[in-house]
Amino acid sequence: MNSDFIQMIKRDYFSYTGRLNRKTYFIRSLVLVVIECILFVLIDELDTRSDDFSLILMLLSFILLCLCIVADFMLDMRRFHDLDKSGYFALLSLIPAITPFLYLYLFLMPGTKGANQYGNDPLENTY
Repeated sequence: MNSDFIQMIKRDYFSYTGRLNRKTYFIRSLVLVVIECILFVLIDELDTRSDDFSLILMLLSFILLCLCIVADFMLDMRRFHDLDKSGYFALLSLIPAITPFLYLYLFLMPGTKGANQYGNDPLENTY
C-alpha cells in the first residue's frame, strides 16, 4: 500500500485530536457503516462454513470490524471536540437507550464558531 494512503487513513479515521465538522463527520461515518455492514454479512456467511480458509477470512473480517469500531469512536470524539465537549462523551454511545439521541445530536448540532480548547474551527479553512 502507498504510505501516503496509510497516513491519510490514520489522520482521518484514527486520530482523536482536533475537531470534525458535521458534513465530514457524516461522510466518514457513512463510509464506516457501509464497511461494517459488509463485514457483518461476510462474518455471518462465513460462520456457517468450517474450512480453514473461511475461518481465517472470518478472523480477518472480525479484526477489520474491530478497527472500524475504534475509528467510529475516534470520529465521535473529534465531533464532540467540535461541540466544545470532552471526547469522553463518546462513551455514551455504549448505552443502547442513549445511542440514537446521541447520534442525532452529533449529526444536527452545529460546532462551536471559531477556535475552542480543542483547536481551530474546521470550517474556517473551507472555501
